[in-house]
Amino acid sequence: MKELSELINKTIAQQHSHGNITQNINDIASNIAKIRALFKNLPDQIEKMLLTNNEMKNGSEPDDTADYWEERTAIASNITNLISAKNKLHDIEESVNKKEADVKNLVTKSKKTGDNETLTKIENGISDERANVEDILNSMYDTNDDVQAIKQQMGECEIAVNIAMRENEIEHFITKLERIEEDFKDLKQADEDFEGSSSSEADIKKLINAFGPKLAEF
Repeated sequence: MKELSELINKTIAQQHSHGNITQNINDIASNIAKIRALFKNLPDQIEKMLLTNNEMKNGSEPDDTADYWEERTAIASNITNLISAKNKLHDIEESVNKKEADVKNLVTKSKKTGDNETLTKIENGISDERANVEDILNSMYDTNDDVQAIKQQMGECEIAVNIAMRENEIEHFITKLERIEEDFKDLKQADEDFEGSSSSEADIKKLINAFGPKLAEF
């Protein structure tokens, strides 16, 4: 009877351990799936944002006449933070791959052993791996939050800068248009004062008649 009781207790303990292992494995798998889902878009998003910021950096040089001159400090900060996020993702990917392999190895061992003490150690090991994967997932969330904050800041920056750029472009256009209008007036006056051949005068009038309506559209 004693041996039967010990066998029953051992079996119950093993069932309990296997139940805990199964629950932890499910939790680990769920968290790893969340990490993998973030990896689908985040690395590519970081690369595109780095390209954009590097282009903006080029547009912030060499002096205060540059389009992004006022934003140069924010741009430099964005580049530094994005590179940091990129490096974090690299470390996270290596860590999660290793944890996944370690967990599979522990599961394999748990199926082979019949020793309760060994099984308990495996159960504790898998529980520790679950906590580690949760830490990795939280780190992934933090990195994602950092990247999205940079994206929002970039959007706010680009709106203001683009407005300023468009204002500058309009000012340059108006200056050029005023110069063209002055040149056109001079051409009309030259036509009135012209004393050359009728052929040349006809060419000038033709140019005036063709260009005048187009200029009036502006």
